[in-house]
Amino acid sequence: MNYTQTLREFCNQNQGRIFDVQYEQNHRFSLVPYKTLLKILNRLEEEGIVSSISKGVYIVKSDQELDIDKAIIDYYVNYFSGMMIGKALYNYFDKGTNFFSGVRNCIKILVLTHS
Repeated sequence: MNYTQTLREFCNQNQGRIFDVQYEQNHRFSLVPYKTLLKILNRLEEEGIVSSISKGVYIVKSDQELDIDKAIIDYYVNYFSGMMIGKALYNYFDKGTNFFSGVRNCIKILVLTHS
């Protein structure tokens, strides 16, 4: 079995998606040794097939324009029941910056009433 060719075909079929090394190694590529998988991904990165987002997380390049933030949210939030926090959460509900000042004011009121 040619691991590199198998991974290259997987990337061609999943353009624009996140490739989480830990998850993929446990679920799809369990026959490929972990270090071998990392070496193959480094080669694919040099070839321009994948791009590293962070340690152990890659995005498969696509012919179309990629929105990395959307790809990350789709992968982790939609597929793995992850949760957005911070500004992304407020932007998701389209609350904007006025919401932040409202939250700060509510916190000030709570602190003043309980002190």
